[in-house]
Amino acid sequence: MTTYRRPYPPGALTTQQAAAVLGVSVDTVMRWLSEGRLAELEAPSGRRPRFFVQAEVEAFAAIRGGQPLPRQWRGLDLSDVAPGDPLRERFWSKVDKAGPVPAHCPGLGPCWLYMEHAAEAGYGQFCLRRGEFRLAHAVSYALTEGPVPPRMHVCHHCDNPPCCNPAHLFLGTAAENALDCQNKGRARRAQGVDTASARLNDDAVRAIRAVEPYYGRARDLAREYGVSDSAINSVLLGKTWRHVT
Repeated sequence: MTTYRRPYPPGALTTQQAAAVLGVSVDTVMRWLSEGRLAELEAPSGRRPRFFVQAEVEAFAAIRGGQPLPRQWRGLDLSDVAPGDPLRERFWSKVDKAGPVPAHCPGLGPCWLYMEHAAEAGYGQFCLRRGEFRLAHAVSYALTEGPVPPRMHVCHHCDNPPCCNPAHLFLGTAAENALDCQNKGRARRAQGVDTASARLNDDAVRAIRAVEPYYGRARDLAREYGVSDSAINSVLLGKTWRHVT
């Protein structure tokens, strides 16, 4: 069995290096590999770590970088909407400023409720222009506080999805938004087989954890169950599937 030591083969990237170039997680790189979107550098059987062709990874990164962000991640700049603009009047005409006062933080004052179209989760949907709907509370923030930068969320202090009161809103990253949701007890995170990306089940996790430690255990189990090495290590270390005992 061939064991690679630095320097690695010329023009090659490890899985971690490929993930850094692409700006994604190692698990995402492994998923793309299984889907055939990335190719692995051929090397003698049993080698570790995995290697990817640097030129191919960089080309794939360039393609991804050239794609426009999904609309919800593009930010929202309404600084050119002047006072008295019909868009402002149309938006605020759909907002009821006599909403309830949040019980957990009454000092914020009443919620301003968006009274028109709402998404499934209860967040208001405002038609910014023909064919473009944006979250109502994000529109409120952009009209009163300033632009919403790309990849940023407009979050609620009041935890009331249809609320558009600018005093109840703040900017945060996706991670900060999720953490705020979790800290306030509003998030019921899907676990185990309930998650959309689950490739294991409770019995498989118990079987994995029952295997006695040996060199290469994670690698062998990853091949057996069709997941990445890091996914197996997360199971073994209790970082994932914590509810399975």
